[in-house]
Amino acid sequence: MLKQKFKTSGHPKVKLISSKQKGFSLMEVLIAMIIIAIGLLGFLSLQLASINSNQEGLARTQATLIGQDLAASMRGNRKFINQGDGSANVGNTYLNNALYNNCTTEPPQACNGAGANCTDEQQAEFDVWKVCATLSGFDGSVANTVDNNPMVGGEVYVSCADREGGDVDACSPGSTLSIYTYWLAGALREDVGQSQNIIRNARCDDFLPPEQGHDCIIIDIMP
Repeated sequence: MLKQKFKTSGHPKVKLISSKQKGFSLMEVLIAMIIIAIGLLGFLSLQLASINSNQEGLARTQATLIGQDLAASMRGNRKFINQGDGSANVGNTYLNNALYNNCTTEPPQACNGAGANCTDEQQAEFDVWKVCATLSGFDGSVANTVDNNPMVGGEVYVSCADREGGDVDACSPGSTLSIYTYWLAGALREDVGQSQNIIRNARCDDFLPPEQGHDCIIIDIMP
């Protein structure tokens, strides 16, 4: 058997192709950096949205607790609210909204604890002051900031749908009282249509306009 030997290196028509490793071009590096930057911005945006959502949830929870606590206090003092002669209801302390949002001094009588000996009117004054103190940082003298109170811009208002509007009572017995608890919303969310004002319960407009940026929860009770 004949064996043939081929020498490719010496063949006049065969050329060896040399392979050289090439790196990334500057354009490829720039494109990769842009893609990474966009991804990081998207991640940061999600983180900020999550933080804002958590803050809103905390504020809503605290507003609900404040409203429920005031509602429980009113039910506990229904004798004062529902006095049939109208003597207390003409100037019902629970309906004096200025007292909820301005508590520079403590009430004359501390009506908390089992040993408290207060009249119904003193109890109402203490209940209202307690709400105001909570809104202003729990002692009535601390500025209402996010450092001492996560519900920034908190305000409380109470209204009464008087069932007997022709009498002298501000809120006749058996009427429905509504507790409005407001807080300053963190930011507008354009992804859900909040381009100019926050989307909230239309009844929140009863005391504060949406332009001020407050959201609210409303609790209706009949003491």
